[in-house]
Amino acid sequence: MKSLTARGIFVISVFILSAAVFAEDKDNAAKGRELYLGEKFKCYTCHGKEGEGGMGPSFKGIGKNQSVDEILQKASHRCPPTKQCNPKEIGAIVNYLRTL
Repeated sequence: MKSLTARGIFVISVFILSAAVFAEDKDNAAKGRELYLGEKFKCYTCHGKEGEGGMGPSFKGIGKNQSVDEILQKASHRCPPTKQCNPKEIGAIVNYLRTL
């Protein structure tokens, strides 16, 4: 049981670190916006088309208030669709969110 928990923590850590690298890529905010508004993840259904919030929290000003790591940790633990994202996709989405 301990090794399963340790493995889970390791996998989440690697995912967050990988996504952080992609989130630092300033050229992928446009791709992040596409993913955010796209039908694959449908982020906008809970967070609003402009990130204003709704059923889910607002993302307005998130880039000024939280680091990339903080955003990634919250997303990976609290937002069910992130389990469908690969690190490059979630990194792009986080980069877009930081522009709101």
